[in-house]
Amino acid sequence: MQLSRRDAETLLLGAKTLVNVSAWVHRPARDGRAIQASFEARVVLAGAMPRGLWFRVNQWPSYPDSATIQLECDIPGQRSHLPLYRLDWRPLHTHVNGGYGPEELQGLFFDAGVTHEHVCLYHATKDDFIRSGGVHTARKIEPDFSTFEEALVHACDKLSIRNWREIPPSGMQREMNV
Repeated sequence: MQLSRRDAETLLLGAKTLVNVSAWVHRPARDGRAIQASFEARVVLAGAMPRGLWFRVNQWPSYPDSATIQLECDIPGQRSHLPLYRLDWRPLHTHVNGGYGPEELQGLFFDAGVTHEHVCLYHATKDDFIRSGGVHTARKIEPDFSTFEEALVHACDKLSIRNWREIPPSGMQREMNV
């Protein structure tokens, strides 16, 4: 699937509503070694539900001060997805930016625990299509968020998610009082 920069901007910047908001699910992480708490909801954009547009959040009970918040779309015909935006709040691993995106971001290194956000627009080709394979270039968030709630609000504001308050607590943080 090739996603144009214009379509990506529409998906990123348009006002959104989460639908079928339900409880967090606790299940084994992809590595099979840890349990993660996962929240996911379909997204309505401009009164329509684009095929395979999802908002997902993951937290780990062993590391409640770490989370990944992501907007993504399915890749038709594949068991995969294309991340459009990802916020890594106090991630457990280091990150190195690749050679795409704004020159000032290329090659930057982030230590584990350094909050940063990825935007697919950093991965556009010269022909204005978004490269597949993930969002590898990130920008550091300063100052860092002191709580998961602050990180979630930032991501939802950035993505224009109107009903973010409907996201239930994961069970690993205080009730959302923001």
